[in-house]
Parts: sequence; C-alpha cells; structure tokens
Amino acid sequence: MIPDANDSESVLEQMPDPDMNVAEEAQLKIQNKRIRLALASLPGVQRQVIELAYFYGMTRQEIAQATGEALGTIHTRARLALQKLRGEFERDEFEG
Repeated sequence: MIPDANDSESVLEQMPDPDMNVAEEAQLKIQNKRIRLALASLPGVQRQVIELAYFYGMTRQEIAQATGEALGTIHTRARLALQKLRGEFERDEFEG
C-alpha cells in the first residue's frame, strides 16, 4: 500500500530516534511493568503509603497527617509494604 501524500504522519515521524538505546528502553519498560504489578499486589493501605512517599515525595509524618492515621501505623504499613515488595522482586529474580 502506498502512503497518501497528505498523510499527516510521515515515515520519518514513525522512525525511532537514532540516539535511543532500544535495549535500555525495553529493559525500562519491563522494570516499570514489574513495579506496577508488585504495587498492585499490595493491600490498598500499604500501596497508598508507598505511592505517597515515593511518587509524591511525602514524609511519613506528612502521610500520617494527610491520612489521619497514627505515625506508628504509617511506619508499620511502609515496613510491611517494603518487605512484600522486596519479596516480590526476589521471587521474580529467582524464577526469571
């Protein structure tokens, strides 16, 4: 099939950036998927603490204030979540 001359997406626009490291990009996509799956495996309250801390840069004190939970509860949720995430990644490395 011959592309239409009026087609807004030219062949040049479809070509990958020559400076892009394809292997590195593929590895990043795999890692991102593993992280999303591992986060999805956490109970909601644990996932919330990890997301607020790592994606929003909140301290545990700030998370406690924002959620209305005791600081000790936030510490426990973070510890349990990190233990579970570590276990997920160690299991993946062992299996894969």
